[in-house]
Order: sequence, then structure tokens, then C-alpha cells
Amino acid sequence: MKKVIRKDEDEKSCFVLFGYSSFGLFPIVAFGQWEREGELEKVRASDTTLLQFVLSSDGKSIFALDYNYILRKIDVQTGEIVWEKELKNRTFNDKPLEGARIGMEGENYVLYYLVYEYYWDEGKLVFFIYNIENDSLIQTIEYEIYPDVAELRHSVFSYRKSVELSTNYLIYRGSASGVPGGKTTKYIGSANVFKINRDSVWLKGLCFGYSGNLYLKPIANRLITSGRYYTTTGPIRGEWYNSAYCCFEFYNLEDGSSVSLEKHIKLDDYVFVYLCEISNDGNLVWFQYYENLFLVDTRTNIKVITIKNSMEPSQIMSLDKYDLLFLVNNNMIRTYNSKLLEPLDTIIVPTNKNIYNFKLSPDESTFYFQTNNEIYRFKACFQTFTFESIFFIRLLSRL
Repeated sequence: MKKVIRKDEDEKSCFVLFGYSSFGLFPIVAFGQWEREGELEKVRASDTTLLQFVLSSDGKSIFALDYNYILRKIDVQTGEIVWEKELKNRTFNDKPLEGARIGMEGENYVLYYLVYEYYWDEGKLVFFIYNIENDSLIQTIEYEIYPDVAELRHSVFSYRKSVELSTNYLIYRGSASGVPGGKTTKYIGSANVFKINRDSVWLKGLCFGYSGNLYLKPIANRLITSGRYYTTTGPIRGEWYNSAYCCFEFYNLEDGSSVSLEKHIKLDDYVFVYLCEISNDGNLVWFQYYENLFLVDTRTNIKVITIKNSMEPSQIMSLDKYDLLFLVNNNMIRTYNSKLLEPLDTIIVPTNKNIYNFKLSPDESTFYFQTNNEIYRFKACFQTFTFESIFFIRLLSRL
């Protein structure tokens, strides 16, 4: 490994791995409450487990929400807490807070409340979307739950809900189990998209199922949903009968159009696609299914490349300006050329902790990730070196 010294105003050192779009780590100079841990830096963002953290669109702030519903703003340069807000104590019509979510670009946040207890009889959720800095109310959305569970009649056993938020969209996912009649139990669910500052639902009844995955790419205005629907019937003469099917859809949120991605793979009846990524321009989709990694061009809905990948990643990330794709599994990052799916390198992030929720800074120069209540960062250096069309990659492992 070659150490390259850049003579900039901060005299920061940069470790570069030679190869096509090579990848390296170097520590950012610590300020304020950032603490050095080897080649990484970390800041303690909460006294309890983090529910979510996001980076502001200008890259100057981190917003962190913990399981006590305390929202904090952290200065990226110093690591100092700029302000914090206790959200849990906010009520609506004497109803407790049901949940909260920070917008993916760090510009807004949502609080939501369950107004009526019975999902099948006037059950309603009320969403309040606020400006994250000054707490001014942007929009109030009321959502009736009953239509989602009507087919289960009055026998709803469970109801699960989750929310995703961006500057332009609020996406609500509800899933339920219950008995529509006889000896059959159904497990159903759907997703609904609201445009911010629009009165009605923009897209309703999107595929999600009882268990599913939703991936929103705000910069591209694109959305992927996948999920599993299933039923169980019995006992009939001592026997139980199960059936299931899965869905996998890609949506253009600008015009509401969609295409099915199911044709590119043979979906198992019980296993949905849980891991995917969308390019910044919305033209490419990558996803992992079993031991295969797929690349699809959404403009033509044609499968471009499929390769074997035995790694079981927890996250897929693309770095478009360097044509890189990262498959993350705890502290291991496997890198590929994003257009060809050629393997380039395996990066070991120097920590033995359980880490997850990787993010790239808006300028795509710095990686962030979290443990339970800490946020870490490291800076990536990319350089391209070729020698007689042969790519040389070195492994970074500085544990």
C-alpha cells in the first residue's frame, strides 16, 4: 500500500489502494466531540439506541433520532450537539405519539398518531410534517386504515405500520393478519405514497405484502417495493394448507408509472427481494436475490448482467461518479464496477463492533455508519490506475 500525502491546508494523509477506482480510508482530523478510534472517528449521538440518523443535504449536519424519540442536530465539523428536541411528550387529542421519522435529506420530520384504537372501525392515522429547524408545520395528512383491512372484516389479529419520509414524499406501509371467514387466515399489506403539499394519496395500494421491503431514492424520485402475501387454511381433517406469492415493483414517482421487475428472476413463493439500490439518475437498479447479484436497466426493463455472489450483504450502495458498487456485510465491503459487475476489491473497515446503516456524504467523499448509539465516519480516496489494461487491487486490512 502506498501512502500519498496531499499538501492541502489541513495536511490530511490519504491511503490509496491502487486499481480501477481504487478505494482507501484515512482519518479525518478530529474536532470537538469527535473521538479518534484508530483510522476512524466517532461521536456519541445518544444515551440509547439510535432509531435513525441522516445527513443534511448540504453535508454540514447530522440529524439523529433515538428510541426515546429525542431528535438531535450534530455539527459535522465539530461533532457538537447544536440542539435537541424531545418528541415523545408531544400529544394529539390526548393520544400518545405512535412514531416519528426524519426526512432522508434532513429537511423535515414527521410525527404520527393513531386516533382510534380499532383498525377495522374508523381507525385513522394522523401525520404532522414539520420543518426540522424551526418546527413550522408543513402539512397534516389523515389516513383511514379500514380500507386496507376491509377484506379481513372484523377479525384483525395484528396490524403493523411504518413510515418513510423525504422532502417530497411520505410513504406509509401497513400490513395486517386476520380471518376473512372460515378457517383461512390471510396476511396482507400495501404501501401508499403521498406527495408533500398535495391533498390526496398520490399512489395507492403499492405492492408490499405482510412482510416486505421498500427502498426510496429521493434524488432520483424512484421507489422499489417488494413483499410476500400468504394464507394459511386449516385445520381441515387435521391438515394445514399454505399458499404464498411475492411481488417486486419499480415506480417512477414523478409520473406514477411502474414496471414489474419479477420477470428478471424466478421469485420463490415465500422469499421476496430484500436488498436493492437505485442509481442517482434512476436508470439502473441493482439487487441481490439468493446468491445472485443483478443489474437492470430500467429504461428498457432489460436485465443487463447477473453474477454469482456468495456474500450475504446487509446493504448495497452505489457511488455513481466512480462507477462503483459496494456490498456491505458488517465491517466487510466488497467493491464492484457498477456497470460491469466486475469484482474489484474487498475492504475491511477497522473495527470489531457490529456496524450497520452505511451512508455517503452528499459530496460522496465520506462514509458514515452507526453502532447502537455512536456514529462513525471515514473518508474515502479514489484514484484510477491502469497498467496494460490490467487492474491491480490491494486489500486494506488495518485492524
